[in-house]
Amino acid sequence: MTRRLACLVLATILLAGVPVVAQQPYVLGSEDVIEVTVYGQADLTRTVTILPDGTISLPLIGIIRAAGLTIEELTKRLIDGYLVYIKNPQVAVIVKEFRKIRISVIGEVTRPGTFDLKPGSTVLDALSAAGGLTDKASVTQSRLVRASGETQPLALEELLVRQNMQYNIALETGDTLMVPEELNNRFFVLGDVNHPGAYVLRGDVTVLQALAMAGGSVQRGAGTAKMIHIVRRRGGAPQLPAEYGKVEKLPNNTVLITVDLQAVMQRGDLTRDVKVQPGDIIVVPQTGLNNASSIVSILAGLATIFKP
Repeated sequence: MTRRLACLVLATILLAGVPVVAQQPYVLGSEDVIEVTVYGQADLTRTVTILPDGTISLPLIGIIRAAGLTIEELTKRLIDGYLVYIKNPQVAVIVKEFRKIRISVIGEVTRPGTFDLKPGSTVLDALSAAGGLTDKASVTQSRLVRASGETQPLALEELLVRQNMQYNIALETGDTLMVPEELNNRFFVLGDVNHPGAYVLRGDVTVLQALAMAGGSVQRGAGTAKMIHIVRRRGGAPQLPAEYGKVEKLPNNTVLITVDLQAVMQRGDLTRDVKVQPGDIIVVPQTGLNNASSIVSILAGLATIFKP
């Protein structure tokens, strides 16, 4: 997944104005400002701030706990309290000013810092406040650190690409979103492509997708390369199924994997569309040249990449 795609999806979700998580009844907390109206009893109407201990003070009924209750629950509790003094009291409670929850977003975002958000704000809200992800952001290694010190992974790829809103976690005051840089997670596309260079590997990427990221092959139609080659370090790399194609040993503890591009693109054999690994060098040879000599020539200039 690219950062541009992640930000585009993020913007689309936020600008659409649709709820991204199931709406739960608002739970009152310290620093909420509420207005309590007792109909027919104007002298009992009050606007009060919920104190740090979670209580409010009202005429006749005195101190009563409000934090941790929904509007409906507090209204019922006030009605029960006023029943001692008033026959059939009619009470309404509204929130005049919502408290803020303080969230920190650090790492690879456009505007890292601390933000005051409204209660019920989510991961998407925090990322939006921080201006979205940078080009270096890791969508697979980000984490949420709760005020208690508990940490949990942030499945940003699931959230931003697949729009799986179960990962749009509701935040609490004191939470910190940590978005680290994607380290040691690059691959290279070289040879007969429009945009050769290094690319960040985010999530699952196949050879065909990597070719598209590099702008596709320079030569089109009959001139398109039928085979693509991957130079991969053997240490820690998963064993390739036999159907992927030819695998040859190279110096410096590397292997050369040959991918049948024609089988993938023309015959739709996706089993041969190899998943890219960190550090892979994908080489698209020029047609009309001897493939072996083309590969050797390119590898000669890249020998230092795999030197211990």
